[in-house]
Amino acid sequence: MKHHLFLPTFLPVSFPDAMETFLEDMAKKGWFLKKVGYFLSFCQFEKGTPAPVRYHALFLLAYKCAT
Repeated sequence: MKHHLFLPTFLPVSFPDAMETFLEDMAKKGWFLKKVGYFLSFCQFEKGTPAPVRYHALFLLAYKCAT
């Protein structure tokens, strides 16, 4: 059985370095990112063997123009 962890995130997209550090710290504890919620409202993690993982956060904003 796989173990999952859901955590609310309070890191705004203007701080990608903080998000990268948070995800890397979670991987060292054996929790690996599986899914990110709408507007980073939560992160879903899956339990695995602790390992050093390097994350890179790149946030893209999409705009819809009214015609």
